[in-house]
Amino acid sequence: MPVVRGISLNLNEKDVFRRQEIRESRIVRPSIKSIARELMKRKEEWLNPALAYSIYPVLKATDGYLEVGGGRRIGGPAVASSLKRAREIAVIVCTLGRQLEDQIEEYFKAGDSLRGFLLDGLGSAAIDSLSNASCKLIESEAASHGYMTGSPLSPGMQGWEIQELPTLLQLAPAAEIGVGITSGGMMSPRKSIAMVIGIGRDMPRRNHIEFCESCNLRDTCRHARRPGASPDSI
Repeated sequence: MPVVRGISLNLNEKDVFRRQEIRESRIVRPSIKSIARELMKRKEEWLNPALAYSIYPVLKATDGYLEVGGGRRIGGPAVASSLKRAREIAVIVCTLGRQLEDQIEEYFKAGDSLRGFLLDGLGSAAIDSLSNASCKLIESEAASHGYMTGSPLSPGMQGWEIQELPTLLQLAPAAEIGVGITSGGMMSPRKSIAMVIGIGRDMPRRNHIEFCESCNLRDTCRHARRPGASPDSI
């Protein structure tokens, strides 16, 4: 059950604006860009990226659930369908730690909503980068054994209820990186994500548009990829 810390994140100013639905950074006032750059320079003060993961053999795949080593079951037709070819699965939990959200809250409480807004965008971009780094880590590990990986799956997508989050946090050593579940069933710290990746000889991969179309938030998400966008794979 490896834990990896100190991961280098690939971030830039445009990522911060994009994650707050500002598609064209050229239209942003210079004063706002200056604040964003300041926050980027200080990001190491608040970002503590870490990931924890475990790899399990797939014992059984039905239409409604996946049974993995230890007799644990991951429910949901979307998971069972997407991972039916997998020999193994990697269960991954990523987080940026609690300092980031504490600082965001402090900015808003102090009335500095602009810095809070921009730092939240920085955090969203950072968790995207950490998620991508996690997928590449598993892909590299799978390739060393002659396998390939499928696209990452997370609770909340269509066919996989958010109630499955506690199961994933138990399968990965989430507590070792300080990740838990709130009374409302959400991940804590907020800038955290849980994923499952299938590992096998011939794993299906989806592009960003297909991934967004499978998400329960596809009609309301500000960041959803729509038909007509570049269909790069994930």
